[in-house]
Amino acid sequence: MNLDHLISKFKPILVLHPFEEFFPASIDFILLNSSLYLDNQCIVPKERLTLDNLSTYSKRYGCGVYVEIDPYIWDGEAYNLNDVPYYLTYYETDKHYVLQFFFLYVYNGKKQFDHKHISLFINKNSEQLDKAFYSDIGDYGVWLDRKDIIMYWEQPIIFVSKLSHNNYNKLGKRYCKFGFSNDLFADGYHWEPKHCVIVDNNTSWNQFTGTFGKNGTRVPRLSSWWKHEFGKNSNWIQRFFGCL
Repeated sequence: MNLDHLISKFKPILVLHPFEEFFPASIDFILLNSSLYLDNQCIVPKERLTLDNLSTYSKRYGCGVYVEIDPYIWDGEAYNLNDVPYYLTYYETDKHYVLQFFFLYVYNGKKQFDHKHISLFINKNSEQLDKAFYSDIGDYGVWLDRKDIIMYWEQPIIFVSKLSHNNYNKLGKRYCKFGFSNDLFADGYHWEPKHCVIVDNNTSWNQFTGTFGKNGTRVPRLSSWWKHEFGKNSNWIQRFFGCL
């Protein structure tokens, strides 16, 4: 497998809502503007956390430590959007190379460190995209066959909902929670990063076992989809009645 070739050929184009408030950011930017807490006490002040030392604190103090991101940067790096990287992990099955691109958002209106992902299943023989999973809430999202994936050449075009950052293959509105918390997709900011950063189980910051926000989000490595996509299709009934 020529990973660089596959990344170049299949890297997605993300389309954010024109009125998005919370934009993507790099893990470097997030940690630079974060402090580390234990039992409501700051143990590492802002500008002291790095990619290399983050996990050492959870090894020292246990999984009860948590990162608090400065609210001043919750809006992300909108001013620098295409310099913000995608992140990628990957694995293989008998038939497919599976590229799992994931995207980091500082905040989504409810929680810090909102990461969402897509999994692309690339046929080993034809080197074409056979199917994909676009993440939504938790283990839920949408499975798509090739015919349902909008592409620019072989690059999937992903529409990202305002605030919630859920991924979808269509513009418009998806009704959620009795119509009070809808997913809105519209043609706004086009995010086409210059860089893709490969992350694996040995990547230092990805070994952190604490959370971002007290009792909040964990690093991608501790997510159920990591290197084994078994996401579930969500349907309009589940979304409308808030059953996800």
